[in-house]
Amino acid sequence: MATRTVRGRLPTLQEALILTATIILILTVGSLMLGISVQLSLFFSAALTCGFAVWLGYSWPQVEEMIRSGLEAGVLAILLNLLIGMLIAGLCACGTIPYLVSLGLEIISPRFFLVDAFLVCCVFSCCMGSSYTTAGTVGVALIGLATVMDVNLPSVCGAILGGAYFGEKISPISEATNTVSVCANVMLSKHIRAMYYVIVPSAAITAIIYLLIGLFSATKRVDFVTAQGLEQVFTRVFLFTPILLLPLAVLIFMILKKFPALVTLTAGILSSILVSFFIQKISITDMAQILMDGFSVQTGSELADAILEKGGLRSMNDIVSIMVCGMPLGGLLKGSRVLEILIHHFQVCVKTLPRLILSSIVCSIAVGGMTGSNYPAYLLTSATFEESYDAFHLDHSMLSRSCEMAAFGGVILPWTSTGAFMSSVLGVSTTAYAPYFIFGMLVPAFSVLCSLTGWGIFVSDQNINLQEGRLFSGKKKH
Repeated sequence: MATRTVRGRLPTLQEALILTATIILILTVGSLMLGISVQLSLFFSAALTCGFAVWLGYSWPQVEEMIRSGLEAGVLAILLNLLIGMLIAGLCACGTIPYLVSLGLEIISPRFFLVDAFLVCCVFSCCMGSSYTTAGTVGVALIGLATVMDVNLPSVCGAILGGAYFGEKISPISEATNTVSVCANVMLSKHIRAMYYVIVPSAAITAIIYLLIGLFSATKRVDFVTAQGLEQVFTRVFLFTPILLLPLAVLIFMILKKFPALVTLTAGILSSILVSFFIQKISITDMAQILMDGFSVQTGSELADAILEKGGLRSMNDIVSIMVCGMPLGGLLKGSRVLEILIHHFQVCVKTLPRLILSSIVCSIAVGGMTGSNYPAYLLTSATFEESYDAFHLDHSMLSRSCEMAAFGGVILPWTSTGAFMSSVLGVSTTAYAPYFIFGMLVPAFSVLCSLTGWGIFVSDQNINLQEGRLFSGKKKH
């Protein structure tokens, strides 16, 4: 006789709220106030959730399956992080990063540094379609340049991240953009059109704010003695030639041709190895060591060493350990149906369009923060709120736009995979750069503003007049 698998009971709303509040307390107080490592905070949160799942009636093999499903969801992200670590080391070794820094010293003024950094990253992210790749390439070069110019690094990080996410959210080659459009069951072109209404005005205001910050606070000029000394150090270590930009060109070409991310990053690493071997005369054995441990050189200049000594597979150890500890927590919360209960009760409270948009945005950010990844937020938010958006006769591009807001919350939380990656690669803590992530604050705000004004709101039934108030009255048409 076949044995019947017994599934644990559904948690009550009170139980789900208590568990969620406890996890948030562990993560915030432990990581941000007591200085406990993020990995330990995530581990204890996952252990608590394991006990909760067993208390609900799940067997230990079922709990292990939840943990396994969470880890499986993060395997690709772990591989991508490791490859980006090696790519950064390769770009430093072949001379691409110092070459970009030298070019920047000749072109960019400290007074306009923030707005220039933001706009440069906007362009590169549109071409690359990835905030990770943008931050790990151009972002690293801009941090090095900001160090030379003595520009406030947290503010530079905010500008870099703003530009990096600008392109990721409107580029048709972005993996995140394609994923969220599939989750919300909407055409990619419609999703991107909807994003324009919140991304473009947010970017314009962000650029103006960064410009004003630079004009009113950047009183220092570049120390030409320091700049010339740095360029002399670079030219002593590297042979500068436009060929050093080849790895970036390869990355952009591969992305535009829509090659998978793993293939694209591998091609970028291989091209940096070739440039290092033929131009910088670095042996294959030495390059293998650099890709593993990061680029290291003793130039006699502390400033130059700080710019160059970056990357390597080992540099991603902290990020990978955060993901390994955090992904099981997401699998446990989803498998034990805690998130399902919370989102369901949250969704029931929706009565008007502004509340619907706001609730789905908060839900997306909260799920992304709880699970440490944006993809569960896309899946759960779109599945839970789809019926409500249909009841309000909203086009599904409105739902996909709300789901996208998860990315802007995750990047400022140290326990998420995105927050851990950005803080590690750029060398600035999430708490330090969060106040300067102006673009990330404005995009969700504009999404809510659209719901209040009706501007940028698309409906599935063209006969519905937004201004007549049906969407604002709370009366759903059945």
